Amino acid sequence: MDSLIVNSQTPGESDIRFQVSVNAGDTWLWFDGDSWDEAVTGSDANTDIQISNAIDELPVDNSVFVWKAILMSDGLDAPLLEDVTLTYQSSEAAPEQPVSTGGGGGSNKPDYPISKKPTASDDNEVETDEAEDEATIDDSEETSIETISALGGGPGYAPRGQAYSPVTGEVEEITPVMAGDYIRSPSFSTVYYVTDDYSRRPFWNSQTFMTWEDSFDNVKWVTDATLTVLPLYKPMMPKSETVLVKIQSDPKVYWTEQSDKDPLEFTLRWITKEQIAKEVFGENWADYVLDIEPTLFSNLKFGEDIKQPKELSGKTYDLVKIRNNNN
Repeated sequence: MDSLIVNSQTPGESDIRFQVSVNAGDTWLWFDGDSWDEAVTGSDANTDIQISNAIDELPVDNSVFVWKAILMSDGLDAPLLEDVTLTYQSSEAAPEQPVSTGGGGGSNKPDYPISKKPTASDDNEVETDEAEDEATIDDSEETSIETISALGGGPGYAPRGQAYSPVTGEVEEITPVMAGDYIRSPSFSTVYYVTDDYSRRPFWNSQTFMTWEDSFDNVKWVTDATLTVLPLYKPMMPKSETVLVKIQSDPKVYWTEQSDKDPLEFTLRWITKEQIAKEVFGENWADYVLDIEPTLFSNLKFGEDIKQPKELSGKTYDLVKIRNNNN
């Protein structure tokens, strides 16, 4: 690929952000104005934004890439993301590629089909449907994907269409998923939680999963290719206020206090005395202690220490027994 330019126009006070993936949505890069990285950055509203000076940094090697244009704005009267145009240019033709969705779509193939159907979401993340089988364009070297207008919708929009299997390399259908689904694919044992913005968060063991569900009955099977179009996000933590947690190298035991902002997160509060745990959770309080990997533990938030039983009293907790439940 020789060049990539994205132009957009947004009304009102808002923030437009661009993402590009060169591995079918497995990982995403943000454009910060000069280069591509994983940081979340934005640009001023009401301006045309061209992405071309950093194209050489994208490791595109005859592969399908996926792009997103996201309008970031708070409030019920958030403006719409109006016009987004993706233009790309390639000096060489590439082998036939399927449409890879999960944002806008594109390829480094100069005669790639461009007839696409736009959809959108609440945060105005632009999506494209499958290319029509009979769609063709001229043989000119520079190709411009048609303008896509975004309308209001849900908090995220599930990818659709086809993508490559990361195991066989064959084209597979993308299994329909919804935010809140638990999913896994035939070739991988990991279970993932699908977030509101359609990323996937892995469970690092079955004990953590069992703090959210009583069994694996609600886990949905998807194709291996489906995983590639759902960006990988940080691991799922235990459900708040269902377990106590610690790491093996440290005797400190922490209470998992529910976050006011995110139901998937919690704040760690150190229980300073064993007697507090006994009074609140009973003599068998240690049965509810879950060991967390040190690498995950270091990224969690810490609150005030718990020094009195009354700080945890007055509420009924639905605790999950961990000891002798090592499935």
